[in-house]
Amino acid sequence: MTYSLSASQQEVLVSLFDGQCYICKAKAGTDIDHDHACCDRKGSCGKCVRGVLCGSCNRLLGVVGESVDRLNKLVARKPERAAIYSAAVTYLEAGAGRDRFAKLLSEAQVSEEAR
Repeated sequence: MTYSLSASQQEVLVSLFDGQCYICKAKAGTDIDHDHACCDRKGSCGKCVRGVLCGSCNRLLGVVGESVDRLNKLVARKPERAAIYSAAVTYLEAGAGRDRFAKLLSEAQVSEEAR
């Protein structure tokens, strides 16, 4: 309930990302990520959930303060990790699957209500 999502909503989110981290594509993508600019660090309203990340990529976003500028500086300084940092920039700029996830959730809620 930390992210204001039911268990079925969490399952939809994980399946939306095929159980993979959006950034590095690791199969350990089980950390639910949200925009901290919307909600405090201890939870989420549910509307600002962005996607599923592995623990490492989730911590990366926390370390850089979800800053695209900081990630872009890391791309220049650490060429061996540039692909990951660039993917993290894309993730933050796009808001990842937020709109797609919201649509899937509303469809899932409609189908649950129809039962």
